[in-house]
Amino acid sequence: CYAENSEHIVGLKVRASHVITGSWGVTPVKLGKKIAKILKLPMMVHVGEPPALYDEVLEILGPGDVVTHCFNGKPGGSIVDTPALMEMAQSLARAGVLMDIGHGAASFSFRVARRAIAEGLKPYSISTDLHLRNVHGPVSDLATPVSKVLGSGLGFDDCVRAISTRSRPASSASVA
Repeated sequence: CYAENSEHIVGLKVRASHVITGSWGVTPVKLGKKIAKILKLPMMVHVGEPPALYDEVLEILGPGDVVTHCFNGKPGGSIVDTPALMEMAQSLARAGVLMDIGHGAASFSFRVARRAIAEGLKPYSISTDLHLRNVHGPVSDLATPVSKVLGSGLGFDDCVRAISTRSRPASSASVA
């Protein structure tokens, strides 16, 4: 598939959420990362309810990879669960792991966003994760997640960058 469509493929997406992967835990992320390395592509990981644990997912990622739903408030699957997890996320963000809002039907928490932003963890990109189950609320357009992130403390200029110039890096090399 990649060989036939490489000009259209900018990365891989893997889900790391119990409601999707069941008892597989972090295994899909490990497999996805192996494939991403072989193809020399970045990987996006959908984080949610454990397993997999958020820290297990972060340990696998590298520069150019993306964490989507980064500010979810799911118990046991939130970036603010422990100070060590927040520090790990901040360190990885400084090293080039990209944090994406990915506001889905149940993947954004004002509490988490306010705290993360206040502690210096800014999202790299703001996206909608728009699909059939959330198009009529809570995410009917891009303005909705942008206004929520703005209301959580991210500056206006940072919000504009997060939906425009930062919305899709050409490759992991261009992120550095």
